[in-house]
Amino acid sequence: MAVEQHHLQLMDEYQDFAAAEVGTDTANDSWRITDDASADWALRKIAQAQRRMEQRKAFVEAEIARLQRWQEQADKQDLSDIEFFTSHLQSYFETLRESGALGKRKSYSLPHGVLAVRATQPKFERDNDQLLAWAKGTGDASLVRVKEEPAWSVIKRRITIAPDGRTVIDAETGEVIPGVVVAEPAGETFDVKVEVD
Repeated sequence: MAVEQHHLQLMDEYQDFAAAEVGTDTANDSWRITDDASADWALRKIAQAQRRMEQRKAFVEAEIARLQRWQEQADKQDLSDIEFFTSHLQSYFETLRESGALGKRKSYSLPHGVLAVRATQPKFERDNDQLLAWAKGTGDASLVRVKEEPAWSVIKRRITIAPDGRTVIDAETGEVIPGVVVAEPAGETFDVKVEVD
């Protein structure tokens, strides 16, 4: 890259010399191309400017890629730190809860942030083909949408989770509902809110 830049610098100097020889003065608003030599000189100046633009573009792209790699590497360490401290803050929060210091509160304020838990709903993995076949088979039209897909919001109200924590049962009939399993059980998630200075 340094060799190319040096080469371009020499070309710039040569172009300036050639321009003086053919009588070109680009600083003058009345400058005109008057012959083949000045036209060829202008073409070389355009090519030179295009090469510099391509070099700048390549340089910027390489720097962006380098900065992105640096950011990813630096973020990995910070994410590790966040996970580490969050884990310890969650343990501290649980200690406060178990000791009764929080009462019925689900959050705990500190000068630089808030420790909090919130309830989460179970997440389900669904096979809509199996679920649709089941919903149609019940004879309950409200469980099937007109566009032939299971009416999940209605079906969900009938769901009971079996003791194994994964199997889904129709609360009205007691039968296992095919095409649905519990992907994530109900529980709570821990959250840390930080006040940015």
